[in-house]
Amino acid sequence: MIDVKHQRKGYGRQAMQLIIDKIMTETDAEGLIICYVPENTSAAKLYASLGFVNEGITYEDEILVVMRFHDKIGASSNL
Repeated sequence: MIDVKHQRKGYGRQAMQLIIDKIMTETDAEGLIICYVPENTSAAKLYASLGFVNEGITYEDEILVVMRFHDKIGASSNL
């Protein structure tokens, strides 16, 4: 979470991208799942812009979004 005084400066996006990159390169994980409350439209936009996909899954009134690494690698690969 980013303190309200420091939001909208790109810190959350940068932190999430660093986490994604680290997990992709240092683990054998196939992807990530993250959740947010439906009212948090800023989180929805951020996660979508990072490549998370809403597959219509909910858990305890929260929306789960999925990033499958093979999709992300295929989309950004220069090979």
